[in-house]
Order: sequence, then C-alpha cells, then structure tokens
Amino acid sequence: AAVYLSAVESLFKNGLDYAVLDATAVADARVENGALVNGSARWRVIVLPMIDTLPLEAWQRLAAFVRSGGTVIALAALPENSEREFPSTSVKRLAASMFGNEPAALRVHAQPSGGGCIYLPPGTEALLPTVLERLMEPEIQILQPHQAASQTKPIRITHRRMDNHDVLFIANDSPEPWSGEIAARSTAPGELWDPETGKVAPIPNPARIPLQLAQYDAVFLKFPSITPAKINRWQSGPLPELEITTLPTVAPVLAGGQYVEKELAQPEPQAAPGWRVVGRITRSQVDTFLFARIIYTTPPDLKGTQYLVLDTWTPNPKGAQPNLLAILREQDGSEYICDTGRPLGAAGKNRTFVPISRFKLAGWSKDENGQLDLSQVNEIRLGWGGHYGQEGDIVEFSFSAPSIVKGLQPPKKLE
Repeated sequence: AAVYLSAVESLFKNGLDYAVLDATAVADARVENGALVNGSARWRVIVLPMIDTLPLEAWQRLAAFVRSGGTVIALAALPENSEREFPSTSVKRLAASMFGNEPAALRVHAQPSGGGCIYLPPGTEALLPTVLERLMEPEIQILQPHQAASQTKPIRITHRRMDNHDVLFIANDSPEPWSGEIAARSTAPGELWDPETGKVAPIPNPARIPLQLAQYDAVFLKFPSITPAKINRWQSGPLPELEITTLPTVAPVLAGGQYVEKELAQPEPQAAPGWRVVGRITRSQVDTFLFARIIYTTPPDLKGTQYLVLDTWTPNPKGAQPNLLAILREQDGSEYICDTGRPLGAAGKNRTFVPISRFKLAGWSKDENGQLDLSQVNEIRLGWGGHYGQEGDIVEFSFSAPSIVKGLQPPKKLE
C-alpha cells in the first residue's frame, strides 16, 4: 500500500495523468501495436506498484503488450505469483522474458519490437515521475513560465477521447493564480471551453495557447485529434545517464532525546564505508529521537537537485523500528523534513532516492517564505524521531556520505 500511495502521490505532484486498472481490465484488454486497449481506452505504459500477484491471464496479456512495443515499469516487486500458484513457475518465466535475468538491479530490459520493461527496486520507486518524463512526451508542454524540477507542479492534465474528439482538462490546483503559455500536440485548430461561464473561444494555434487560470480554476481544450506521444527507448542495461554525485565527506555528530543512549561507531564489515548510529531506548512509551548531523562548513552545491540519495544498511531489528527521516537545514535555521520511506526494520543494504519536492517545513521550524532554498542548505540530518518504543529496544543503521541527483538525461530516441 505504501508503494502504491507513494506512486500516486508522485504522479499527482508532477502533473502526470494516470488511470487505475484492476486485473480484470488488463486480462480483458487486447493488444494493438504497442498499446493495451480496453473499450475506448488505450494505454502505452503500465506501472505495477509493488504488484507480484495477478491472474496468469493478466500476466500473459502484459507480456504480449511488451512484445508488441508497450512499456511496463515495475516498482519494488517483480511478477511472481498467479491466482493459483505461490510462486508460479509460469509467471516467473514470463517475468524473466519481460525484465531479464538481473532483477535486483535498477535497469532496463528492451525488446526487439521497441517495447521494454524497467525495474525500480525498493528505495528507487521515487524515480518513477523522472523516468516517465524522460520516457514519453507530455500531454501538454508548458512553454512559460519555466518551473524548477524540484517544485510541485500546480497544473493538472487529464486527456480523454470523446465523441470523435480529443479533450484535455487543464486545472490549476493551487491557491495562487496561474498564467502562462502551453502547447498541445494537435495539427488542427481547436476550442477552449470555460466550464464556469460556458463561453467557447477558438484556439487558432495549438503550438502556442495562452492561458490565465484563477486559483483552483480549470478549462477544457477540444481538438479533432491529438498526435500520440512519442515513446523514447533505452537499450538494455542499467538506467542510463543517472548522474549521481557524492557530497563531501563530513564526520557527523549525534543529537538524541533524553531517553536514548546513543553511539556513533564504525559500520559493520558488510555495510558501506561510513558511520554506524546506534540508539538504545531507556524508557518505554515516550517520544524518542536520534539524528546524525552532517554539518558543512561551506554549503554544498545543491542547486538543481531533484533527489537526495541515501545509502544505508540495517542489521536484524531488535524491537519495533521507525522509518528513516531526513532533515535539510538552511543557514538561517529553517528546517525541512521528509519521511524517506526507508523502514529501519528491513535488514540489509538499501539505496533510497528521496525527491526534494517531498521535504516540508518541519512543524517546530519557521521560515518567512516557506520555501526550501537549496543554495542555503548547510546541514543534512539522518535518523528517526516521534518513535514510542520499549525500554531496551535498539534502533541501528549505518550510512555513507549522502549523494544527489540533478537530472536524468533523455534517452536516445529510436527512429
């Protein structure tokens, strides 16, 4: 459920349109030239948010969809079970044909038809909107104003084919007015409908459509047809052009609550080089916290950062375990916090991609403009808090110097 909710939230925040399908809709669909078709609906990219169990017929339909040129993106899990077998040899055979034989890695498995599958293992699910934006053209292109990748996009788009026309619903999901210029993939003039007033205005040039939307305002754009979005393709192998930059290595210091015995030590041999943070709770059912503070004398270059990348390792848990939290602190003392989604109760290594857009002003902090300024961040904290454990519980994790991702380069298009 957490992976599904995270996927839906990330798509919504990035203004990406989607539909939710059940297993019956997939099994009953037909495959047509790289599209999964059910009634009047057509899908060319299918996302599986931690789905490892479907009826065998649905898995077979998805495999045929990929072979015909479609794209499947799996988040945190791969096909494994059918409705009758747990696990299913048939399903695992289909998974190998779709995703290849190196399922644990963040990678692409391309098909000769131009279709393919992308696997985002646990911790990397947050890359979904970035992968989608590089994989396919947007429903509309926002020409003005330019918006930073780390910002939540206020424009929402829904595209439907109705009465032999393509209709786009464009909404400003923001308490602030929005004005700008957009482009639609239509070669013919269209119409702009105002649902509040009922007025219809012509759109002479779909390549340059000026829009003015009040707070939470919306309009419809109607065209005879819209050219299907081009799907870019990657070759089989690791996800290309994922530019990960490690931040300067700075020895952390610990900050913990009254009822936590804290220790900063060398990591276990099986963990990545870095530091081990151990907290032992000394009183039951009280609010406890423990953070490793990485304080930079000179603020690191975070401008344009889309993701904070955290490499962590946890041993077998002892007692109830919280999720790993991350805090970005600006030089003026403003603090922005994020639940990374990395459960400290899940033993082993994990690389977690945390979207910068997920950081929110901490409840205890103040910031006059309420906006995270990456150029002013001089401290990163990693740890846990708001945790009500039992006396004697141990919360432990190891980590290495944080890294960042500033962009994912567009894949090479297939002609």
